[in-house]
Amino acid sequence: MFDIGFAELVIIGVVGLLVIGPERLPSTIRTTQLWIRRLKGNFDEIKRELERDLHNDEIMQQLRETKQEITESTSAVSDNIGELKSTLEQAVESDFLDPIQHQTDAGRAIEKPKPDPDSTPAENSDSSTQKPDPS
Repeated sequence: MFDIGFAELVIIGVVGLLVIGPERLPSTIRTTQLWIRRLKGNFDEIKRELERDLHNDEIMQQLRETKQEITESTSAVSDNIGELKSTLEQAVESDFLDPIQHQTDAGRAIEKPKPDPDSTPAENSDSSTQKPDPS
């Protein structure tokens, strides 16, 4: 922290001994050490809080970037959906689906059973409409 060599410490000790006196010097050194420890602890606590705040700022920045990416992806998907919707609307307007509708109608007509022209009318009718034989 401070660039103090051994010679400076000896000078400070001698001046302290002359100014404070030999009786009060040990208690003054203890009090000075206590204050230095408290200041050092306070500086460490402030440093930790700043690091925590900086870390929180980094996290918030990452969250903002992620939000931006999600917003861009969502808008791209919305644009694609809009394009698909307009394409489908154009297809419906241009009667693109009419040939498909005719094919499905023709397919339904093919699927229905046709009556056999050689059979009797009773055989051609539905079994639920036939009356049971009385015998």
